[in-house]
Amino acid sequence: MISDEMLVSKLQRVVNSIQGRVGQATDMATHLNGFAHRLDTPVSMFQINDLLTEELTFLRRFARLREIELAINLGEGLPVIHNNPSLVQYVVFKLFTMSLKKLKNRSAIAVTTGAAHGGISITIELSGEKESFARLLDDETTAALADALAKLAGKVEERDTGTDKPVLSFSIPSLGG
Repeated sequence: MISDEMLVSKLQRVVNSIQGRVGQATDMATHLNGFAHRLDTPVSMFQINDLLTEELTFLRRFARLREIELAINLGEGLPVIHNNPSLVQYVVFKLFTMSLKKLKNRSAIAVTTGAAHGGISITIELSGEKESFARLLDDETTAALADALAKLAGKVEERDTGTDKPVLSFSIPSLGG
C-alpha cells in the first residue's frame, strides 16, 4: 500500500512534468508564430540572438535525438542588423544539419554569436567523436548555400583552430536600411 506522503510526492512530480511540458509548448507556439511570419518582410531589422533562440528551439530536438549536447552562447550587446532573416535562418539550418551529420552520437555542438565588421558572426564548433571527413564544409552544402549567401552578402568559412574542434564561421553584414 502506498502512503499519503508517497502519493503526494508522486503527484507533485507528475504536476511538475506537466507544467514543464506546458512551458515547452508555449515556447514552441510563440517561436512558430515568429517563424511563420518571417517571410512577410524579406529584408528587415532584427536581433540575431532573438532569431537564433527561435530557430535553435526547434533544432535542439534533432541534437537531443542523437544525444549531441547543444551549447548556445549568445554574445551581449550585439547590433541590430538589416538583412534577410529568413535566409539567415536557412543558412543556419543547413550548417547545423550538416554538422549533425558529421558528428557521431554523444558529441557536442556549440553555437556562438558575436560582433563582426559591420554586422554579426555565428560560429558553430564541433567537438567529440566525428565521422571521417576531409573537410567539414562539404561541396553539397556549399552549393546549396551559394545563392542565399550571395543575397545576404554573407560568408561561410571553415576555420582551423589547431585543435580537434572544427569551426564554421558565418558572417552576416548589415545592409543598411
